[in-house]
Amino acid sequence: MAQTKKHHRRLSTYFLWLLLFLSAAVFFISFLRIPAFPRRWSILVLLILLAILIFCLILTLYFSRKNMAVKCINGFNALVLLIGGIMMPYYSDRIEKLFDTVTGVTVRINLYTLADSDLNRVTDCKDSVFLTSMAEDGDNQQFAADSIRADLKEEPSFSDRQSVYESVDALYRKEGDVLVMSSAYESIVSDTEGYETFTEDTKIIGWYYRTIEVPASSGKIRVTDEPFVLFIGGNDQTGELSLAGRTDVNMAVTVNPKTHQIALVSLPRDSYIPNPAYEDEKDKLTHLGIKGLDNTVKGIGEVLGHQPDYYILVNFSTFIDIIRAIGGVTIENPYAFDCLDGRHFDEGVITLDPDEALMYVRERKHLPDGDFGRTMHQQIVLRALIQKLTSPEMIIHFDSLLKALEGKFLTSLSGSQIFALCRMQLEENISWNIVNYHVTGKIGSAKCASVSGQKLSVVYPYENQLEFCADVIRRVLKGEEVIQEEIPEGE
Repeated sequence: MAQTKKHHRRLSTYFLWLLLFLSAAVFFISFLRIPAFPRRWSILVLLILLAILIFCLILTLYFSRKNMAVKCINGFNALVLLIGGIMMPYYSDRIEKLFDTVTGVTVRINLYTLADSDLNRVTDCKDSVFLTSMAEDGDNQQFAADSIRADLKEEPSFSDRQSVYESVDALYRKEGDVLVMSSAYESIVSDTEGYETFTEDTKIIGWYYRTIEVPASSGKIRVTDEPFVLFIGGNDQTGELSLAGRTDVNMAVTVNPKTHQIALVSLPRDSYIPNPAYEDEKDKLTHLGIKGLDNTVKGIGEVLGHQPDYYILVNFSTFIDIIRAIGGVTIENPYAFDCLDGRHFDEGVITLDPDEALMYVRERKHLPDGDFGRTMHQQIVLRALIQKLTSPEMIIHFDSLLKALEGKFLTSLSGSQIFALCRMQLEENISWNIVNYHVTGKIGSAKCASVSGQKLSVVYPYENQLEFCADVIRRVLKGEEVIQEEIPEGE
């Protein structure tokens, strides 16, 4: 009887070891299928798994008197490896979905009435006059007009004006009942003298979404072997992201994976540059995005002499979530200053939590050089982010970072390219040489292409600084060593 019981106990320990063996096989196969892991790591993982299997097999064969302890050891190791083998594909799939290619720009066209209007929905507007601005935003205006006709099932009354501002002014003067305007123009109107209370003075009674197909990135650049330029845009809206809208952050990031160099070049949001969507008529840089992020990318390329190969677009909501996920960032603050909300930032090395980081990159009114200082602050925080994201400690923040990024940014980089960069970083443990420059300029006022007839505050970027930054980008792309130096005084 005792021998039979012992036989059964030994069978159970063998069974658990066999389960451990199968779990180890699942874990190893899953590891091999994760594209972000360097191939040479697989040898180390295999050796560790073999050591665990051999150790547990020795326990199973020779220490059966401690049957319960052996069962626990075999069972625990099997469970851990099985969970790891299941979770690796799960996280790999989550990362892959983060970088689904965006193939369209969605534009929202709103219908505005004055706040005290009795109109509350499109179907109330059969006897109303719709104010449009076909000359300035023709495609979107025409799409909305066709949609209104379809909703009302009759021909509406339209009153067309030469510009968005003329249409807005006509609404205030009650020369029309409903303003047809793309949502991207709302913040521009609200920033204009005389219309600061536009959002309080009006209400939205309906809207239409227009999707514009854009070509997907070819993805032909081998980002671990060839240099590339990445445009980082910070959208000044919160909530859902769109490839059409103003950009508060406009930064060209040049990366050379062979020389391990990164050059950050920022332009002020009000830079007065050619707008490709308006036959290169001059406009504020932040307005280029109204016609889509690809228009901003083209404009940046014309100014800096090299067309960005890829883009990443984030908004302020994303920024807060990323900083929170990685436990804050530590920066070198060049000077002490106070913010509009009363926060104080000391000079020197300081650590920023999510809310402080957001205020740090948005504040401009209390900085010595205003918007130029804000541009510099954006680079300081981005540099700190890059350094932290490429450090080993990011492993403990991995899950929270994924949650922070899911659905919170848009990019033309493919999942395979991101995996390749991660694999290179893990394999080589690269310490990147990062240089950063922010262009300044002369503040003035000028007519802007996207808001015809309106003079707005602009920044005339210094040509010698643009030439200097274009040369930095060229040298990094060619593989020349670039060291941090002072950007020339503006001329």
